[in-house]
Amino acid sequence: AAQLHRPDLVNLVVQILGETGLSGDRLVLELTESSLVEDIEAVVERMHALKPLGVRFAIDDFGTGYSSFAYLAQLPVSRLKIDQSFVTALTHSAEATKVVTGLVELAHRLQLDVVAEGVENSAQAAFLRQIGCNILQGYYYSPPLSPDEFLQFLRSH
Repeated sequence: AAQLHRPDLVNLVVQILGETGLSGDRLVLELTESSLVEDIEAVVERMHALKPLGVRFAIDDFGTGYSSFAYLAQLPVSRLKIDQSFVTALTHSAEATKVVTGLVELAHRLQLDVVAEGVENSAQAAFLRQIGCNILQGYYYSPPLSPDEFLQFLRSH
């Protein structure tokens, strides 16, 4: 959140992309809803300045904070991340199932990709795939890995 409020953020990202050779379309910056509350105009300006570089934005933990749907229409985001608390509740809560299904449908209508955080079992994964969730992440697939462990994981899969 603090980085979004840096006046030099755009220059910093341009510099880092140049130094690393990373294409801007491979970079997704995650924003929490709470980071958008303070000085949203400046944050939106920086987002629009980074968008021509291909940089994409995701709203992380959607539904756990201020949850303004106005953000989804106003901000140049390409991805919505559903908080793991909703995913965890899928197997035992009809309300959570309805909320997650609605969020996925809303995101797709807004042409956003959807990431489900905290997928821990095959039932959750199957349900999320069935309703069209684009990306699933969690311990069901892998715990967090160091760079070396990640390379080894990629080679073996």
